[in-house]
This record gives sequence, structure tokens and C-alpha cells, in this order.
Amino acid sequence: MSEKRKRSEVIQVRVSPEEKASFLERCKNAGLTAGDYIRVACLKQKPLRRVKRITLSQELITRFIGVILKYGNNLNQIARKLNQLHNPAEEDMRAIHLGLAQIREMRNLLRKALGYDVRKA
Repeated sequence: MSEKRKRSEVIQVRVSPEEKASFLERCKNAGLTAGDYIRVACLKQKPLRRVKRITLSQELITRFIGVILKYGNNLNQIARKLNQLHNPAEEDMRAIHLGLAQIREMRNLLRKALGYDVRKA
């Protein structure tokens, strides 16, 4: 029988929101799940597994943001040309505006993941 299946008992403890945030931050910094962190700290057991940390290459993501912005600029130029037409197709304009919104959303998500200030553009 696996180690997990032998564990049938639950221990609960009430904490303040600040204590919970501090605890979860310690778990994250240790690379452990909450249960494994408690087992290591309180029961002196080895953790079953380490939490996989995702490493981001800030340089690559910054370059990716640059590519997104380039595509957004190209799409914006197409939208300007269509707007100069006397009667652009409404469907085409909607598709371009949707594309621009999606590019802005991707850029903002990446900037947020990198810890940058996210401004509406």
C-alpha cells in the first residue's frame, strides 16, 4: 500500500489570514506542499516530493512581448487602412479589433507574470 493511502487522519488548525499567507509563503519558498512542509517541520519526516518550480527566462519573455507588440502594430496599421476606406466591412473591423484586444491581453498577462506594472493600453 502506498504512503498516501496509509494517511487517513486529518489535523485542522485555525489561523489568521496573515498567518495563513506567511505559512503558504514558507511552503512555496521551501518548494514543498503544505502537507509535506508540516511533515518535515513537525514530524521530522522526509518530504514525499518537491513542488516543481517553473523557471522563466526574463530575456526570452521580454523578446516574446516585443513580437506580440510587433504583431499588434501590424494589425493596427491594417485597421487604419481599412478605416480609410469609405465602406469597410463591419465584420473585418470587428475581427481586427478583437485581435488587437487579444494581443493587449497577452501582453498584459506576460507583463504581470514578470512583475511589471500592467497598464491598460
